[in-house]
Amino acid sequence: MQVRSLAIGVLVYLDLAADLIPEKMRLIGLIDDMLVMIVGLVIIVPQLPEEKLLYYRQNYEALSKIGEYEQIMKSTLGILWERLTLFVETLRKGTYKNKTTEEVAQSSKLREALFDETMVFVANLGIDPETLDKDVKLLPSPEKVIGLLSSGLEKA
Repeated sequence: MQVRSLAIGVLVYLDLAADLIPEKMRLIGLIDDMLVMIVGLVIIVPQLPEEKLLYYRQNYEALSKIGEYEQIMKSTLGILWERLTLFVETLRKGTYKNKTTEEVAQSSKLREALFDETMVFVANLGIDPETLDKDVKLLPSPEKVIGLLSSGLEKA
């Protein structure tokens, strides 16, 4: 029951309109969904009873590669964590109007100005929801992304 509850929780999160990173931010907005899927699978798969795994292996050939997928997901999670850490470190070193990130975070005026400038930038991109939907449909499948990330092409 616990495994089913976890799986349902992952699926409910993926279906929610609210995300940690809004999906309006294109590919970056999909990161939290990918992380939830990866972490969910890494937690759920080891908890599946052996007889269920055997049943699934017999009925679904893809599940016979569950160990391989788990390794790929762990590698991908490591790569994503590394990239996220580098991104956050880069943000810490950044400045806005000659103020450090900490100074911006402590000033409501600077935060509002930064938010306003960001919204103007996004508005000037001229992205409408239909275009965004079309772009999302052109993205490679999660399996393809995981395969590329785990095969060493993440640096390229």
